[in-house]
Amino acid sequence: MAAPVAAGAQQVANPTPELAPVVVTGSLTQQDQKNVLGDVSVIDRATIERAGQSSVADLLQRQPGVEINSNGGPQTATSVFLRGANSNQTLLLIDGCRINTATLGSGDFQGMPLGNIERIEILRGTASSLYGADAIGGVINIITRKGGGDRPLSVYGNVGYGTHDTSRVSVGLDGAADSWRYALNAGYGHSRGYNATSKTIGGAANWSYNADRDGYEQNDVSGSVGYTWAAGQEIAFDFYHTKLNGQFDAGGGMPPMNEYDDRLRQIINLYTLSSTNQLNDWWRSTLRLSQSNDTQRNLVAPGSYGYPDDGRTRFRTRHRRHRVSVVRLAL
Repeated sequence: MAAPVAAGAQQVANPTPELAPVVVTGSLTQQDQKNVLGDVSVIDRATIERAGQSSVADLLQRQPGVEINSNGGPQTATSVFLRGANSNQTLLLIDGCRINTATLGSGDFQGMPLGNIERIEILRGTASSLYGADAIGGVINIITRKGGGDRPLSVYGNVGYGTHDTSRVSVGLDGAADSWRYALNAGYGHSRGYNATSKTIGGAANWSYNADRDGYEQNDVSGSVGYTWAAGQEIAFDFYHTKLNGQFDAGGGMPPMNEYDDRLRQIINLYTLSSTNQLNDWWRSTLRLSQSNDTQRNLVAPGSYGYPDDGRTRFRTRHRRHRVSVVRLAL
């Protein structure tokens, strides 16, 4: 159960005409959704709030052509499959920056909070010509809140509590003033979790059974600031941080290894600097520099099958990306 709270500037009585959805995932540039050749769907902020889900994985599971596989309780290792392709063939982007790990190849969906997301764009089907071989199944692009528009300031919050002592709180603000736009969001989540294993499998004893709960603790913060220094000229900086400490059952084998408190610890940091320039009435260019760091540690029982002798593994993936896109708007 969640209770959203929001405060902002008084709304104008005159209705605002609804604009056609604009997406960027299908062509790397802004396009009306109806003009995109690929199969693209958009989950906007209003849909996210109405859905009442607690994680990105739960939200994606309701979309056609998307399958989710989680290794245990809430916020555990999660794999996403688009149109039957492998999980390492589904590319995860945050604001257009790659998050897929170089070691596992798949995206880390388990630590993604919903409070700081403006919309999610899902491109189904091969997108290798635009994004490379890790987008054979498709692309999921998570767009965070940016602020801007005509609102001077909007403050919002969300508080939720549910079963298994699960709680979530998020607060944020966004808006615009003079030539500036801004957005800031922070959140915290916690759950005792539940036991995701069973004592028997097909009537036989499960020697990997672990009676513990698989809970998690997660915190996140993200922000964006942009400055329009001349008409059609903007420079912007965006950042994203999330930290997850979650329990899971690794299936380490017979006692006492199966009684170990297996854990996943993960930190994702993303920084982006961009410059958007409207050169004239029919030409726009964007320069984007970004870096993402994904550090993941697994702690399992020493001697578990497939793990080092001390039961500890550590992966770190760093993406550095620079891109210049030029869009010719009209002849």
